[in-house]
Amino acid sequence: MIFEHPNPETYEFLTLPEEDRFGVLMRQDAALARKTVITAEDLAEQPLIVQRVMLNMAKQTDWDRDYRKRAKVAGSEHIRYVGNRAEEWRTPLSKAKIAGSYSLLFNASLMVRAGMGYAIGLDRILNLPKEGDLCFRPLSPEWTATPHLIWKRYQVFSKAAGHYLELLRARK
Repeated sequence: MIFEHPNPETYEFLTLPEEDRFGVLMRQDAALARKTVITAEDLAEQPLIVQRVMLNMAKQTDWDRDYRKRAKVAGSEHIRYVGNRAEEWRTPLSKAKIAGSYSLLFNASLMVRAGMGYAIGLDRILNLPKEGDLCFRPLSPEWTATPHLIWKRYQVFSKAAGHYLELLRARK
């Protein structure tokens, strides 16, 4: 599963109906934990731990050109590269104090626990207990992303995997 638009020349994909929202993973004792939502201004001077794709997004000047091309090939009219507010967050991310990057939010949670900074990630990736040492606060303006289930073109599925894919398609 990915949250960026898949390359239709390489992958078959199914867009899943549920969206997830981006926010900030932080320690319960962090100053920003008292807030209900986090803005770009709140993060301006904070050490951030970001997904590698976000790090690339912040560094590139024509960051979404390739994804727009892929979406056009796939027939998608609504371009969603890493969510609906990526363009608005690109400038704040490019000016941020990046303390680290991650591929898996679980790994970022270890860095947050160690006090390295605040991690930007998706809400429903980690199951955080209410009384735990970490908390999540959504970004404002809200930034959401749509998941895509992908597989290689011409993939031969097992009977169980094929049935699972049929169930997902019927759910759409």
